[in-house]
Amino acid sequence: MLIPSQTATTRLFSLRLWLVGALFLGLLGPLQPKPAQATPPTKPKKTAQKTTKQAKPYQLYVLDHPRQMIPFLLRHKPQAIGFGEYHQLKKFRHITSSIERFTTQILPFLKHPPKTSELPQHLRKNFRKGQSIRFHKPLRDLLIETWITTGSCGKQEQVVVKEVTKVIQRPKKTRNHLVELILKAKKLKLLPHVLRIHCKLYEGLTQKDGSLHPTKFIRFVTDRLAHDCIKILAIRHKRKEFSSIVLYGGALHNDLNPPKTLAPFSYAARLKGKLHAPLLEVDLYVPEYIAADDDFRKEPWFPQILKNKGTSKLLLLHHPPYTYTLIFPWTKSKPPTKKK
Repeated sequence: MLIPSQTATTRLFSLRLWLVGALFLGLLGPLQPKPAQATPPTKPKKTAQKTTKQAKPYQLYVLDHPRQMIPFLLRHKPQAIGFGEYHQLKKFRHITSSIERFTTQILPFLKHPPKTSELPQHLRKNFRKGQSIRFHKPLRDLLIETWITTGSCGKQEQVVVKEVTKVIQRPKKTRNHLVELILKAKKLKLLPHVLRIHCKLYEGLTQKDGSLHPTKFIRFVTDRLAHDCIKILAIRHKRKEFSSIVLYGGALHNDLNPPKTLAPFSYAARLKGKLHAPLLEVDLYVPEYIAADDDFRKEPWFPQILKNKGTSKLLLLHHPPYTYTLIFPWTKSKPPTKKK
């Protein structure tokens, strides 16, 4: 996983933290344990997260539509898939964002996967005849990397909201995209979840001068994502509603194999070996977002992105065993002209 080459502070904040008003609280239906507190599912005898020796750097597949990615993911029979995006900034507001594409072009097909027989021949040949394509257990939950702000937690909450909003510089319409994702999940009969943050938790996020502590903040979000994922699966397990889950957020927290310095900021690294089936990492990149990023330009697969310019194709990169990268097509439309 790569961190965009931005300023140090922005680099830390490269995660999806949509700050949503309490108005949206009614859209969410958090799972609540039945009388007793749920305990984590028993750890399988063999870890589901294995390593592949001498694996190729990546395998490339050319797709016509994002739904054609789904069979490649579900052939692993995962219990969890962590989607991570390179966040949209204001200068790219004329380009369809990753969250919009995920909502309309990916999530519906995670719930209702296409059959391998529906794939074109050049993709179908990667699957055995009759190969099972499914989640480990039925997909029931979507955990989104955002939280509800109530406005009732005093100065600490105000500082966090103000600083995050200022630093991440997301377009205002991002909030609407979040609501659309929540509504789409409910329409698909998936239960959407956001992070629940109590007032006391804000106290440890500010520095002595009252400003937001970036490192503690990113670590805090990571902790909540890992905690809530395990809790959701544990409650389902206790109810005998054995299930799988999808997580959506920034392309930092879903890193399965982060460098040591970034490991504290990855929920995926923490969850490895704690599930009954594999956890997949899927990064979603809009080419315009990463085209000028020096870190991405050093990647061995970056020339493929440039070659793909001018086509309507998507590129799916598989980094064995459980990491995927989806590159969306380049946008042909020009940015809107500024009004004089």
